Order: sequence, then C-alpha cells, then structure tokens
Amino acid sequence: MSRNRFIARMNRSMQAQSATNASIRRQQRQNQAEQNIQVTMSQESQSCTNQTSFQSEEAITPKTMQQCVEVNMTYQEYKTILANGVHTVYFTKVNGEERKMNCTLNVEYIPEDMRPSSNSQIKENTEVVRVYDVDASGWRSFRIDAVSKFV
Repeated sequence: MSRNRFIARMNRSMQAQSATNASIRRQQRQNQAEQNIQVTMSQESQSCTNQTSFQSEEAITPKTMQQCVEVNMTYQEYKTILANGVHTVYFTKVNGEERKMNCTLNVEYIPEDMRPSSNSQIKENTEVVRVYDVDASGWRSFRIDAVSKFV
C-alpha cells in the first residue's frame, strides 16, 4: 500500500509541475505580446520630423504610404489624400485627450448605407475634416490645427 501512495503522490507532484510550467509558458506568451504592442506603439508615436508632404496623388495608396506627411496641410490637401485610401490621423481632441483614428473619404472603404448622398446639404467647415472612421464604423471629425501626425 505504501508503494501505491508513493506513486500517487509522485503523479500529483508531476501534474502540479506540469500545470505550473503551462502557466509559466502562458505568462511568457502574454508578456511577449505586450512587448510587441509596446514596440509597435513606440514606433507609431515617433515624430514625423524631416518628412515632406505628398509629391503626387498617384504615389499615395493605402499600402504604399507608410511614411509621415506634413501636418501643416490645408483642408483641401487632407481631403485629397484621404480620398485615396485609409490613413491614420493622430490628433488632440477638444477635451485634451490624444486620439489615433484610421479614417478615409474613399467610398470603396465606406459601407453603402453610410455613404453621403449626392443631394446632401452639409455646410463645409474648412477648420474641421469630416471623415469615415473605419475602426468605429462611423463618421467622425478632427480639427486641422489639432493634428500631430498624419500617416
């Protein structure tokens, strides 16, 4: 009987060690994922110094435009660039909160039921750019003077 108890005790000990190892591996994977997120956020938050604005409209596509462009653009320049694909805008909200928004004015990325109608009578405010937020699936806006980075 003592031999059976010993074997049972060893089995419980091995199971506990196995569970501990699995927990350690799970924690390591979670830590690695958090580090990857921090690295990505750090890279995204780097300033856009010594960058120039777009050279031609043909060069701007959602897949090829990964560099920063000037944030001192006009209302019409923002609208032209956003009409060519999905771009990321970093800006400060009116309440002081920093915000990152993936947005577009390209109808290919806007669901049909969310597209503006052709007879829409929205007054244009050239200090605020009204865009479709692809992550929030809705229309949002940002103030031109609040933009800190445009990718």
